[in-house]
Amino acid sequence: MTRKTLAIIGLITLAIGTLSCCAMLNAPKKVVNEHLKAWADKDYETGYALHAPTMNKTLPPEEFKYHVDNIRIKSFKATSINVSGTSAKVKGTVVLENEEKWGFRYTLIQRGDEWRIIGYDISPGALFEEED
Repeated sequence: MTRKTLAIIGLITLAIGTLSCCAMLNAPKKVVNEHLKAWADKDYETGYALHAPTMNKTLPPEEFKYHVDNIRIKSFKATSINVSGTSAKVKGTVVLENEEKWGFRYTLIQRGDEWRIIGYDISPGALFEEED
C-alpha cells in the first residue's frame, strides 16, 4: 500500500472513532436535556419517565412534581459529560425564572440502548461541587 492509501485509511478510522465517541457522549446529554426541558415546561410525566425504575422507587411522583413546581427553570446548558462504561455524569448550569444561576449534576445508567436517570442535584451548591 502507498502512503497516500494508508493515510486515507487512517483518517477514515479516526473519523469513525470520533463519530462513535460523540454519539456515546450525546446520548446521556440528550436524556438530561429532555428531562430539563420537561421540567421547564412542567411536563411531569415526560420528566418522570426518564428516571430509572430504581430512582422512581425512592422518588415518588408527588415529590418530583414538588421539585418541578418549586424550582422554576428558565434555561439550561450542559457543560461537562463523563461516560464510563454503562454510567454517565452530566453537569451544567440552569438559570431560574428569577434569574438565579444554579448548577446541576445528573447521574445516568445505560440499560441496553437506553440511558435513564438514577440521580440528580439541581441546586446552588451543585454549581461549585467538585467531581466525586
